[in-house]
Amino acid sequence: MILQSLKRIQKSLKAALAEIDNADLRDRGIRHRYAEFLVASELAQYGHHVQVLSEREDTSADIYLPDIQKKVEVKSCKAHDGNQDTDWAYASFGKGNQIKGGKFDYCVFVVFRNASERVREILVFTRDELKEVAKIRKGLAAHEETNPCLLICAPTLKDYDRILQSWGVKPLKIERSLCQHRRRYVDAWDKVK
Repeated sequence: MILQSLKRIQKSLKAALAEIDNADLRDRGIRHRYAEFLVASELAQYGHHVQVLSEREDTSADIYLPDIQKKVEVKSCKAHDGNQDTDWAYASFGKGNQIKGGKFDYCVFVVFRNASERVREILVFTRDELKEVAKIRKGLAAHEETNPCLLICAPTLKDYDRILQSWGVKPLKIERSLCQHRRRYVDAWDKVK
């Protein structure tokens, strides 16, 4: 898909998302589709040939890059607000089969601000960086039967350690690294090669 088309679609989805937010409605589907086109546009700006939706030669992930034969999965969520959970974000990997089965090469996690439908940050991971997320951790997910594999994006390492200890959940190296070295992940488009 050409960059100009990707940008127009992205802009239209962003406008639709803003209008839905202005009407005080919520829709994860449009937010996720906007995140996919935002990521596709960024990848195209970095010179990749991008395939989305029905044009993908490989449909195991949201975006396919035929020039380098790589698959990109897009995750998105709104950061959660709360007394102890301010700015926490979670990427869901179901039972971890996407990671274990090599369904993607890269994962881009688009985190939206809680108070609006605006992007707070974009985090880029290789599948290798996320391998330990495929382990099932008890006591973490609200729906452990169907969705036990989550990547936690915490505001600080201190908050992360405190909350996980109180939940009795084992911390992951990638989550600790994300807290300590966020710059390694934020807008790390150079990982996609």
